[in-house]
Amino acid sequence: MDFEEANPVSDPNGSGGVTTASALPGWTVTVDGVQQSLVGYNTLFAEGGATVTLVGPNNILPPIDGGYSVGLEGSFGTSGISQTGLIPVGTESLLVEAVVLNAQFDVTLGGQTLQPVPLYTAS
Repeated sequence: MDFEEANPVSDPNGSGGVTTASALPGWTVTVDGVQQSLVGYNTLFAEGGATVTLVGPNNILPPIDGGYSVGLEGSFGTSGISQTGLIPVGTESLLVEAVVLNAQFDVTLGGQTLQPVPLYTAS
């Protein structure tokens, strides 16, 4: 999903988060259906409701791949990221690398939920 474009800029109000535009350029972030202008930074497993976090260097859990990943948590709500773009003609698959812990994880395309085919699972 090319999260390597991240160049995190701290919240000017000192919340400890980073701006969504700098953390996930080209993506829209929602929590409980409300668009967010800030996301957490290296704050996975935060107490409370749904959150979106940019996972980068020096986090207790490393990014899944490359320098950055995105953490979606929804213990008491829903969190999501979305992007608008064009898919090349003839595309037959979408590869998503994810670590899913005790949660529902959906991928949609054009409003349709895609049926995942796990390529690898671990205990």
